[in-house]
Amino acid sequence: MRFSPKKKSNTARTVLGVLFIVAGILLIIIWVPLWMWVFLLGSVMIAIGVILLRK
Repeated sequence: MRFSPKKKSNTARTVLGVLFIVAGILLIIIWVPLWMWVFLLGSVMIAIGVILLRK
């Protein structure tokens, strides 16, 4: 923390960044249909299975 005079703007930037991330996650959760989440979960499970079988 060498830039202590700019600490306030860094804090504001961090808070703003977190707010944008949370708002984006909420929008994605609200607008993505259920079948898409099931599809993503299935894709992740297939990928994990392939990785486990490779080792």
